[in-house]
This record gives sequence, C-alpha cells and structure tokens, in this order.
Amino acid sequence: MQNLILDQSIQQWIVIAVVLAVIVGLFFEQWKPPVLFIGAVFILMVTKVITPQHFVNSFSNQSLISIFLLIFITSSISDNFNLTYWFDKLFSKTKKPQNFLSRMTFGVAALSSFMNNTPIVALMIPHVREWSKENNVRPSKLLIPLSYAASLGGMITVIGTSTNLVLNGYLEEKGEVMLQVSDFMPLGILVTIVGCIYLITIGYKILPNRLAPNQGYKNDDRQYLVETLVNEDSDFIGKSIIEAGLRNLKDVYLAQLVRGEKVIAPVPPDKKIEKDDHLFFAGVTEDVVDFVKNHSGIILISDENKYNLGKKVDIVEAIVPANSGLAGSTVKDYGFRDAFDAAIIGIHRNGEKIFGKIGDLALQHGDLLLLLVGEQFYKNKNKDRHLYVVSDIDQIDGDNPLKKRSFLIILGLVLSLMLFNVFSLFMSLLVIVLALMGLRLVPKQQVSRGTNFSLFVVLASALTLGNAMIDTGTADIIAQQFLGIFVPYGKVATLIGIFLLTLLLTSFITNVAAVSIAFPIVYAFVQSQGLVGAPYYLTIAFAASASFLTPISYQTNLMVYGPGSYTFKDFLKAGTPMTLIYALVVICYMYWVY
Repeated sequence: MQNLILDQSIQQWIVIAVVLAVIVGLFFEQWKPPVLFIGAVFILMVTKVITPQHFVNSFSNQSLISIFLLIFITSSISDNFNLTYWFDKLFSKTKKPQNFLSRMTFGVAALSSFMNNTPIVALMIPHVREWSKENNVRPSKLLIPLSYAASLGGMITVIGTSTNLVLNGYLEEKGEVMLQVSDFMPLGILVTIVGCIYLITIGYKILPNRLAPNQGYKNDDRQYLVETLVNEDSDFIGKSIIEAGLRNLKDVYLAQLVRGEKVIAPVPPDKKIEKDDHLFFAGVTEDVVDFVKNHSGIILISDENKYNLGKKVDIVEAIVPANSGLAGSTVKDYGFRDAFDAAIIGIHRNGEKIFGKIGDLALQHGDLLLLLVGEQFYKNKNKDRHLYVVSDIDQIDGDNPLKKRSFLIILGLVLSLMLFNVFSLFMSLLVIVLALMGLRLVPKQQVSRGTNFSLFVVLASALTLGNAMIDTGTADIIAQQFLGIFVPYGKVATLIGIFLLTLLLTSFITNVAAVSIAFPIVYAFVQSQGLVGAPYYLTIAFAASASFLTPISYQTNLMVYGPGSYTFKDFLKAGTPMTLIYALVVICYMYWVY
C-alpha cells in the first residue's frame, strides 16, 4: 500500500471495524449491498487505508467482467432459444415424484454448470408448479430441490457461479495461478451426484407436504389479496354484502372494504356498498380473476386509476428477487406501471395478511405479484433484474433460424477452443457476445438492460475490501487467531475450519461477501505456511456455494420460498443433512487428491 498516513495497527482496526459493519449491515438488511460496500470503500479511502486507484483498478479485473459477459450471454440464450420447450419434453411423460425429481435435479444442475442459475430457476418454477398440480404432488416437495440443484450444478465449472469467478479474480490480483475447469469439474460432478441422490431420497421424505397458505381451498394455488373498485355502473351500489351475494362466495371471500381512509375488516354482512368503494377479495388466482370478469361494475385496480395498458393485456405472476430495487418501495413511489408496462392487481406474501391499498404497500423480497401486463412488459420484464416471471408465458421463437444455427456453430467452436486452451475464458466469452451482437440476436436496448451496475459496484468494492484486508496485514492476524485453533490438529482440521468460516458467512450474508472475507484470511495463512493453495481456495469456493441452510443465503432459495409456502425451519431441516453430506464429500476429496 502506498501513501498511508495512519500507523499499520490503526489501519488494521479500521479494516476490522469496516468488515464487521458490512457483515452486520448485510445480516439485518437495513441497507442495500451496493450502499454498504461502496460506503466501506469510501471509509477506507477517507482514512487513507487505500487510495482511489486501488478501487479503480478493481473494475478492470477480468474475472469480474466475465461475470457480466456470462449474465448477458445467459439472458440472450434464454430470449432466443425456447428452453421451456425442452423442459416440457423432459418432464411431460414423468408421473412419479422421484422420477420427476431425478430428471429435474440432474437436468437443472447440468444447465447451471454453464448458464446463470437464477433465470434457470425462474423458468423452471412454473413447470414444477404445473407438474405438481397435474400429478397431485405438493410443490413444497419439489421447489427446494430445484434451488439446491441449481447451486450444485454451478460448481461443476469455473463459470457455473459468480463466486468461482470472484475467487479467481482475487487470485489474479495476487499473481497466483487461477483455478481451472479441471480443478472444479471432478469434485463438482461428485457433489452434484451425491447431492441430487440425497434430494431424490432422504430429502424428499424430509421436505414438508404442505398446502399453500390458503389451506381452506380445494387446490394449492396461492392466495392473493386482489383490489377492486366499485364503479358508477355497478349493480352492487346500495346493496348490503348479503344482498350483493358477496357473503358466501365459492373459493373467494371478501377480505376487507376500504372507503376513503377507513378500512373495514371483517366486513359486516349488512354493510351497504357505495360507489368508489374498494373491495379486497382473497382467493386463488384463477378464481379471483374469473369472479371479477363475471361481475360487471367492479374493476381490477392497483391504485386510484383504471388500467391503460393497451389492447393486448395478459395476467402473469412474477417474484421480487433478492437485491431487487423494488424492495422497500411502494408501488406508487416506484412508478411501477411506467417502468414495466404492468399493474399489480394482487400480492402474495407467504401467507401473511396484507391490508391497505396495493398502491400504498411497500414491496418485499420474495413477494409474489399478480400482474396485468401490456405488450411492452415482455421487453421490459428483465429491466435491472427487478422481476422474475414465474407464470407460464408463451415464448416467441424468432423467425430467423439461420442466425440461430450460425450462433450455435460459433458457440460450439469457441467452447472447443477454450477446452483445448487455445482461447482463455475471457476471450471465449467476448467472442460469444460479439457473435450474438453481430448476428443481431440481441436488441441494442438489451445491452443496457443486461448490465446490472449495482452488482458491478458490489463485486469491485468487495474485491477492494478483500485486498485491503491482505495488504494491511489484517487478514494475517485473523488467520492466526481463527485458523490457529484448527492448525494444531492437522490439514484436515484446517480445511474443516476454512469450510465452517465460509459456510457461516454464506448462510447469513451474500456468497460474494463470504468469498471476499474468507479469501484474504486463507490467502494470508497459505502464504505464511508456504502451502500449495489450490485445496484451500477450492474449499472456499465450494463452501461459499453451500447455500442450503437458510432462505436468505442465495437468491434462488428466496425465489422458491413463496411458491413453496416454506418457512425458515424448512430450509434448516432439509439443508442441514445436505450441508453435512456436501461438506463430507468436499473435505474427503481434498484430503485424498491433495
């Protein structure tokens, strides 16, 4: 480090305080990750622990840029190739739950080894729900395995998950030999096979056989709170709830009535209905929508105004994923309709009772939204990665198969060259992106939509923070204190210590943050002991992806949390054996191979 003013011991205390503040902030979710990480870097720059140049240099790291190239490629492949068709082919003839789980877990794991796993899970959720409905199996038996399989498959290759690339970014910064596909693949395939077998057998028995929150209904679709408005033409005006026939509805019930600022819940049977009353109905998706369509004089609304979404309007379901900019904002304040050409007509929040006008509600991570969407929604739905659609939406296959065949040929050629080390990973990804753009398989506006600047800031800031821990000697002190507990008991105990440290971090904060904190500690230990670093760095990578214990440990867990009607305990119950088996395989492999 250059141009340091403070004594090194003071720098170390500053770094420790900043790292602890980031961990606490991530755990309690009071601030968004970009704010936390950029704030941490700012404090380090103000105190002269680092210089601005250190932060700027982090943005030029090839591994970080590779993450964004991968996100762009995955998004483009999803948009141009009808993956849902292949899902249908894979699952349509499967009737037994274990057979379905077998195909799903291994299929998703294979896809996740070279594609971003978040959109894969988003695409798969509606297929799992539909298969569950047709075969009388609860989605709660299948959706956690979907998320876990995506995490397992990501460990088969370097590009399977962002944590592997972030780790390689650190190794590149320190001039170390970066981990290759051959380092990940044998162990990645092993943990995937063992993990999927667990999910198909023991895991299936452990997972809850739970009805959705609306347990009083005949099926297990999710219950939504849907807001309607009584307009001036309604036959309900002047009638009581009983007289209007709203007292004993089939599969739908009147949850509350809002008149001006007054909320009436429960609604008395003799309550008279007035013009401009807001009636809130609860029930399963299809039943609520059918009820509104069959009763003239009430309209679906998300705020005070009628919809104006154009001639073509569809109803879809979408989830608010982790790190979405929608979380914490009300529908009105965000300008949801203008941003997405869609209006929210219902919200499901894991069985929680929601009161008040939808336009005034603050959205949360994991909320399931029932949307009325216009034509532009299909172009804007991935904007800034704020929403993931989980309902079955027909994908329009492009009208230029020649371009797609050409792309597949280029893709196969580039992957072959990368496999034989003719092209580096970065060069291969760059060529694939250029091929997509050159063949015009990606609209120009998607270039900006596919770039998540917030994620870029988080990754670059995390890299800077990790380097500050190493360069100030902070990581060395922590390594001596923490790993010193395990070192006297041998290399296996040390690997267990590294795994436990990373696992604890990844279970309660982000996996990127887990790598950013664990790597400097392990790097300092490896350097001080003069050890071969590969087994220790691989242990960090695999532990950081062991996101099985909590729903907040990885965004795919949060995506299935609502649709599966899960609780925190469900993840702990199913994830604990999974984590123990996974850890045992990883530690044993490291011992035998290295």
